[in-house]
Amino acid sequence: MDQAMIIEINSVNKSYIDGYDRDRKLVLRDVSLKVNAGETVAIVGQSGCGKSTLLNLMGALDVPDSGSITINGKELSKLSPKQAAATRAEDIGFVFQSHHLLPQATVIENVTLPSLAVPKKRNAQSVKARAMDLLSKVGISEHANQFPGQLSGGERQRAAVVRSLINKPSLLLADEPTGALDAGNADDLTGLLLDLNKSEGIALVVVTHNEKVASKMDRKLTIQSGILQELE
Repeated sequence: MDQAMIIEINSVNKSYIDGYDRDRKLVLRDVSLKVNAGETVAIVGQSGCGKSTLLNLMGALDVPDSGSITINGKELSKLSPKQAAATRAEDIGFVFQSHHLLPQATVIENVTLPSLAVPKKRNAQSVKARAMDLLSKVGISEHANQFPGQLSGGERQRAAVVRSLINKPSLLLADEPTGALDAGNADDLTGLLLDLNKSEGIALVVVTHNEKVASKMDRKLTIQSGILQELE
C-alpha cells in the first residue's frame, strides 16, 4: 500500500529584498518536493543557500512568492491566518538548534504548552499522560518536575523534541537540531528522532550541516543556486 503524502511542494519560488542594493534576491527557484508519512529527509547545503527558508515555508511560518505548498490536503495559501495557525499547531512539530524552553517553567509545563493552541482537542489528563509517555521514551521522565536550568544540554533538547510531538503532528521539521550538541549527544538525538519517526509514524525533515546526521535519513537533498536537487 502506498504511504499517505504528508506534504507536497509544487514549483515554489521565494525571494527577499537584498539589504545592500534593494534588489530582490531569488533564494528558491521552482522547488518541488513530496514527502510521505514515515519518510525521513535531510536537506544539506552551504550556509545561506535557502535550507532554513524552505523549512520555514514547509512549516507555514513564511509564504512563497509563487507556487503551492499542501499539507495533509490543505493548500497553505488558501488558509486564513487562523487556519494557518491551527495547521502549525496540529499538523507540524518544530525542533530548532536552540531548545527555546521557558526557564521559569518545569519540563512537564514546557512540553505540554503547545496543547494550549488546540483547545478543542485538549484534555489536560490525556495531554499529561502523553507527555509523560514521550518523556519516558526519550529517557528524561525523572526530570519532569525540574526546570530547564537543571538539565544538561542534551536533556533540554530531548525535552524540546517531546514538546514538538505533544499534539501528534504528522510532520516534524528539525532545523540544525544537533548543532549545539557534542558528537555523542548529536548521535543520541539523531537516533531518538529516527526512533520517534518510526514509533509515531511521522514524516521527518531535517536541515543539517552534519553529514553523519544526513546519511541516516532515507533521502538527502541539497540546494544549489536556489535549486533543490536529490543526492544519491
